[in-house]
Amino acid sequence: MTDSKSSHRLQIMLAELLALAHRGFPSEDEQEQLYEGVAEAMAPRPVTIRTLDLGGDKVIPDLAAAEEENPQLGWRSIRISLSDEETFRAQLRAILRASAHGNVRLLIPMLVLLVPPILVLLLYPLVARLLALMAMPGPGSLAW
Repeated sequence: MTDSKSSHRLQIMLAELLALAHRGFPSEDEQEQLYEGVAEAMAPRPVTIRTLDLGGDKVIPDLAAAEEENPQLGWRSIRISLSDEETFRAQLRAILRASAHGNVRLLIPMLVLLVPPILVLLLYPLVARLLALMAMPGPGSLAW
């Protein structure tokens, strides 16, 4: 992923691929290491990290979803993230920490209602402040 042919083509990093490859939610440190490596490899070009977009056709063993009439529009993406707030906070912390090492952008998939973006906007400064209190890197040049 760091050779000159592939690194200039990467535009968006899909966080769910990390979860699918890991067969569950990876730890915050594992996520941060991967995001940081990509951000450093892409620097100074931006890398957009999309938060988990699971559900529908993408499921992992840790995720016990009920059957739905239309799983593509049901319990997925940001709805799953907000239903497991600690896992989502860990993902946000990992992305914020990685942003200290490169030009990182944040993409939240499937925002269709006003409530999920408001919750994300409320969690973001809280997670960033907690990183500062823990003397951990981030947020760097994170844009969204």
